[in-house]
Amino acid sequence: MLTTGILIIIFFSTIYVLLRYSTEKKRFPGPKPKRFVPNFLFFSIIKLRNETRRKYLLKLFFPESFHYVELTVPLASQYYTSKYGDIVQINLFNQPTIIISNADFADYILRRNGKNYTLRFGNQLGLAYLGMEHRGIIWNRNVQRWKYQRANFFQKSLNSKIL
Repeated sequence: MLTTGILIIIFFSTIYVLLRYSTEKKRFPGPKPKRFVPNFLFFSIIKLRNETRRKYLLKLFFPESFHYVELTVPLASQYYTSKYGDIVQINLFNQPTIIISNADFADYILRRNGKNYTLRFGNQLGLAYLGMEHRGIIWNRNVQRWKYQRANFFQKSLNSKIL
């Protein structure tokens, strides 16, 4: 009976270590996400009317998202890239999000390989909260509008004469 209990403990400990090792190796550098924070908690916090309470709870449970709410999107992105490097993975509005600050990487993903990356951000409530829903090239969920903006603005902005 005692050996069975020890074997069960060893078995589950091994599974725990293997799962933890496999998930950590697949992440880009960045802050570790809080485990087991359910989506309904995030949606409940965002819908709170009291701004002070909403910001406090966001900071407590979703610190990465709090930076984007408290600061502007460029400043929050700059904060994370200065701390973790050119490619950073954060949990923004309870979804894994990758921030790319290297111009060559961005050029490869957005221009040369853009057809594979039409949907860039999946949380509509988070985007609406930031005032970014259906806007811009990066977070635009409207594919037709995104294609138009990408063709007319993004490629022209990479022109060295404009820069």
